[in-house]
Amino acid sequence: MRPRLKDLNQEGVSGEFVYTSAGMWTHSMRDPKLILAGCEVINEWAIQCQRFSRRHVCTGMIPMLSVEAVVSAVSAVERTADMGFGIAMLALRRPSMGRTGTGTTGAYYAE
Repeated sequence: MRPRLKDLNQEGVSGEFVYTSAGMWTHSMRDPKLILAGCEVINEWAIQCQRFSRRHVCTGMIPMLSVEAVVSAVSAVERTADMGFGIAMLALRRPSMGRTGTGTTGAYYAE
């Protein structure tokens, strides 16, 4: 994280949002428990980045890929808020999409 802060200083940037884009893989998974576990691991990493410097505002990764996962998602929102996240990223996929469907969010919001 120190090299990143050095870059921010050189560019005159006072803060940044850090998106947990590593979590974008969740749209291709089917097991809600595995998705939840993956999101928890990513969130543990992200909150450490946020705690390292107040200049980093990290997003918490919330699993929202199936109806079965909604209860877990509510718990995940509460957990990430308790951890200190102020923003969250919801990975979504339309039920009709295949495992590797594209446009995983844009069309979802258009409905």
